[in-house]
Amino acid sequence: MSDMKYAIQVHPNANWHTSQQQARQLCDALLAEGAVIVAVFFYGQATQITALDVNHDWHGWDSDRSPLLVCSTLHEQQNNATEHHSMFTITGMSSWMQLSEQADQLVIIP
Repeated sequence: MSDMKYAIQVHPNANWHTSQQQARQLCDALLAEGAVIVAVFFYGQATQITALDVNHDWHGWDSDRSPLLVCSTLHEQQNNATEHHSMFTITGMSSWMQLSEQADQLVIIP
């Protein structure tokens, strides 16, 4: 498993707080086993994560090594916010698709 590459999509409904916690725990476990996380993509209501200052689980994440991406269209629809935490990159689906194609496995966190 050590050379496996994963793309993680957090695509929850109203349980996005729990889903983003589960995604972080999964990523930490995969990294501990030597896997690579090509990107984490927040979709649906999970795009609201950018509105949180301290109430998310991604503090300390190396977003240069494994970017934290947020769907730009849904971010605008859900949040209507122009400011976001610098560790998250607001981007379109095409960037996510390009990165996910580099992965051996796509994991969707409901």
